[in-house]
Amino acid sequence: MQRLAVTLPVWVAGRHFILRHNEPVPLALHAAHCPYREAMTTSLALTGQPWKVILTSPSARAVEACVEAGLGISLIDRGRVSASMQILHSFPQIAPHEILLLRSSSANAEPAASVLEEMVQNSFKL
Repeated sequence: MQRLAVTLPVWVAGRHFILRHNEPVPLALHAAHCPYREAMTTSLALTGQPWKVILTSPSARAVEACVEAGLGISLIDRGRVSASMQILHSFPQIAPHEILLLRSSSANAEPAASVLEEMVQNSFKL
């Protein structure tokens, strides 16, 4: 197991987005099983904040476009916050997340697995 990166998740909305009181938070959600998706829904549930799904997508870019258009809010890595977004400091703080590269012990004898591991390590970017 090797750590490729640590992400710093922040809540974001479009630059001119205003969340109205007593309305569910409109969420742009990442794909199922994404740790950011779970962090969003769990933290809102723990605070008793109602929410509704505006978008669900496996594409980080689609989630970001939804946020930039002012349609919903989401959780993204601080390094991906664009000029068209604002960070929402009033939402629950989310702990950093690690991105890990896992390799099965059965792959240790496989040269192709070593080559692939090296390629991922050298080219991985957030």
